[in-house]
Amino acid sequence: MNSDVKLMELCAEGDELEMFDTETLSQVIQYKWENNGLRHHLIGCVMHLINSFLIVFYIYFSYYSEPKEDNVIILLLAIGITYPAVYEVF
Repeated sequence: MNSDVKLMELCAEGDELEMFDTETLSQVIQYKWENNGLRHHLIGCVMHLINSFLIVFYIYFSYYSEPKEDNVIILLLAIGITYPAVYEVF
């Protein structure tokens, strides 16, 4: 077994589309998607939706309602700001 040869790198560097028609490679891609990619992208999608909600929430309460100092809004925004840094690391 060649430990320095990686299947996904060969697929990315190759320009033969016929290799993607094979059942074995389709199963490998499906396995990697189910075990790694799907969860990663779902968490990212949910966090982006939460960030979008926090931005709308902040704009609404900052500009369209009575201004008041609320530590909960500041805490939610702080959590929303730290998310991208944490997401990029993991």
